[in-house]
Amino acid sequence: MTEVSGIPAAAVTTQVAAGFEHSCALTSAGELYCWGSNLCGAMAMPTMFPRQTSARRISFPGATVLDVEISSGTTCALLSDGTVRCWGANYRGQLGDGMRSHGRTCDVGLDMSFAPVTVIGVSSAVRFEHVAGFHFCARTSSGDTYCWGRNTASHQLGVSDSVCGDPDGCATPVLNVLASGASAVVGGSEHACILSGGAVSCWGSNDAGQLGNGGAGMGWTVPQRVAPPAP
Repeated sequence: MTEVSGIPAAAVTTQVAAGFEHSCALTSAGELYCWGSNLCGAMAMPTMFPRQTSARRISFPGATVLDVEISSGTTCALLSDGTVRCWGANYRGQLGDGMRSHGRTCDVGLDMSFAPVTVIGVSSAVRFEHVAGFHFCARTSSGDTYCWGRNTASHQLGVSDSVCGDPDGCATPVLNVLASGASAVVGGSEHACILSGGAVSCWGSNDAGQLGNGGAGMGWTVPQRVAPPAP
């Protein structure tokens, strides 16, 4: 175990987030520090320099950071003004700003943005939901959950491909109606789960039994109650 360098010694870290090849830490002062791979701009560094081996601060003039979430190659931050900013890889619409092209590509030829962009349609976010893979979800002050990014045939965003308008996913946030009333939402690469009324339900891909409904193989686009343990 080694201590991350670059974070001020006096800073109190309150949250950490980790993705495929980069990580971020959030302090009690609302300062965001990140380190690791910058392959697709996940470090918000305006070059294709491949990595940052010590923590660097990513700041937003006039606002502090309240929450941070990472997917594979993309970072999103919830700011004190209620907006969400994202940067990095965008090949599944993960930046949430409605654009499929930002004029830059990773070395694998996929869309990206070094500079943080504002996620549209989510102006009163209060926290991120925990997801994995290539999508994000944010909870608003009204209790609604909005998601954007990858949306396979398993509909992990809670909507069909026709709503996204693109088989690669939703480039703008969509209301996840399946998460309505849920106290918590979590997501994997191709499935999602909710906690509601003390019960857990999941939908999406089920090829490895990740829905917990006692079966495997067939995916579901509607929530399936997780089966209780056998007596």
